[in-house]
Amino acid sequence: MGVASVGQSTCPFCGQALSFKGFQTHMKANHPEYVAAEEKWDRDFRKDFGKVALPGVVVWIIAILFLFFATQPVELYFLGLVVAVIVLMGISVVYAHHATAVDIRALKAFHRRCQICGAEVPGGQIADHIRSVHPEERRYLIEARTYALGTLAAVTLLMTYFAILLLPYVHATSSRSFGRALTMGGFFLWTGAMLGWRRFVDSRHIARVRRTWEQSHGILSGSSGPPTHAQ
Repeated sequence: MGVASVGQSTCPFCGQALSFKGFQTHMKANHPEYVAAEEKWDRDFRKDFGKVALPGVVVWIIAILFLFFATQPVELYFLGLVVAVIVLMGISVVYAHHATAVDIRALKAFHRRCQICGAEVPGGQIADHIRSVHPEERRYLIEARTYALGTLAAVTLLMTYFAILLLPYVHATSSRSFGRALTMGGFFLWTGAMLGWRRFVDSRHIARVRRTWEQSHGILSGSSGPPTHAQ
């Protein structure tokens, strides 16, 4: 099994060290069944996310239009709209997650290699493996989860700002397309933020903890092949 250096990624199935540029090519060539399952989940997730988010965003835009006709102070009303859109995005994510439970189970059925010690475990048990075998990683997992939720909230606020900024140019006939653009734009921004974390933070962290684990277990790793114990 190759060892990814800082700035590289590791194939979660065969353990080969890969550049981020070559990761997708490797996955499609060597693990097409997983790529197909992942693409199906992605399509289903976006579709189910839009089922809740899109109608909600359209109603939210209509609610904002009332701001232009309000004669009373609208500070609390505006704050309520901001909170409403954050809650709406959260509900959409939760709904899409539950609606794609079958797809998620299919993805978790694939065995993966632990990026720290190389052990092969079912995908659905990788988190339990890390908690039991690498408990020192618990803090990092909490930080990663906090980052994911924090960026989701930040993207939601950004999309809210854009909606308010562009609302005067939106007509009733184009409100649905405007809502779809906001929803999809937010989704892709958040995906980009997560990819950035994986590229610049997670890869460095994995390389560091794997090197520490190998040193503590007296293991020598070459550029390819399984790790070998030091003599």
